[in-house]
Amino acid sequence: MRRLFDGLFAVCRGFRRVIAWRPNRELALFRRVDKLELKGQVDKAIHVCRKTIKWDPNWFWGHWCLGMVSLTEGNYVEAIEAFGKAVELNPTHPDPHGGLGRALRCSGNLDEAIKELKEAIRLCPNAGAYYPDLAKCMIQKDNHKKAIELSRRAIFHDSSSPFGYQSLAWALMLKGNLDEALSECNEAINRGPNVAFTHCLYCAILAKKGYHDEAIKAFEKARKLDPDSASPYVTLSFALSKKEDYDGAITAAKKAIDLDPDFPLPYVNLSSALSKKGDHDNAVTAARKAIELDPNEAGAYDNLGWALGHKGDFPAAKEACRKAIELRPKLGEAYGSLIEVHVLAGEFAAAWETYRRAEALGVADQIGAEVMTKLRDRSGRDE
Repeated sequence: MRRLFDGLFAVCRGFRRVIAWRPNRELALFRRVDKLELKGQVDKAIHVCRKTIKWDPNWFWGHWCLGMVSLTEGNYVEAIEAFGKAVELNPTHPDPHGGLGRALRCSGNLDEAIKELKEAIRLCPNAGAYYPDLAKCMIQKDNHKKAIELSRRAIFHDSSSPFGYQSLAWALMLKGNLDEALSECNEAINRGPNVAFTHCLYCAILAKKGYHDEAIKAFEKARKLDPDSASPYVTLSFALSKKEDYDGAITAAKKAIDLDPDFPLPYVNLSSALSKKGDHDNAVTAARKAIELDPNEAGAYDNLGWALGHKGDFPAAKEACRKAIELRPKLGEAYGSLIEVHVLAGEFAAAWETYRRAEALGVADQIGAEVMTKLRDRSGRDE
């Protein structure tokens, strides 16, 4: 009988240990995965997540953790699948919806991303974590006013996080408010000095303001923080183009391609820099590669239209520019490219009509001064 009681007490002690451990096991999992990621052992981190899921397939935090690791690695398909499972297991918790929204945004599925992020905010309206991703969706949809509003809401709920300031700086930069963008980007850096994307953004803002040396320093900081990422070199190619160092911009874009051959943005920057040097044949090739990788990349169609126009293929050039405008109706540069093509084709009335459309949408200020000077000189008009 004594042995029976001893056995029962041992079982009870075991249950107490399990019950005491379960509430903290998500924290234990997160810490273990974080340590492995910091050591660069991502495969092991994914293995830990999958082993956890195999042990308990109905624990939504296991799927959420796998989604986060996959998202960090740029494996958006697996991230979406993992977060989707987490949502299915616990639809009333905001974090799975927030993770799924982020993964969908990164994969380019903005409408579904917005839906999931709004659901996360509905479930937990006072958490600032979901607003920056929703703001970035609005930036990608060229709704900069809404992006600014959401970013400020993120800062209101969590002023210690860098990400609300980061999305605010991005939106302000795209609206042309460069001084304010620079200030907010500094706030983001102060709160998160080791976030590489913030330094990339800082580089882009400085380049737009003409502070080329400072922009290069910001690139160097981003590169040191994330040496295996293509993004710092994408930003560097943009900054060097702003400096009119097109050879340097081409080299930087090619370095980004070496690091991530399936990333469309380096090809967009490469095609732009090649066109600026007058190499329109290779610019067309680079733009078409970007479109192959992402058929919804409006900047690639914009560059393709510009390059084809300068090659004299006006019908194809106009089609490409119109596709860019269809994808992003407020991409002012695409209206500038279409104006350039019309001018090269001698279609001045159509060029002025395109300008008026851009003016009505409030994006005429994004059209290059050289394009407008050429239009006025060749058409003999100044509307």
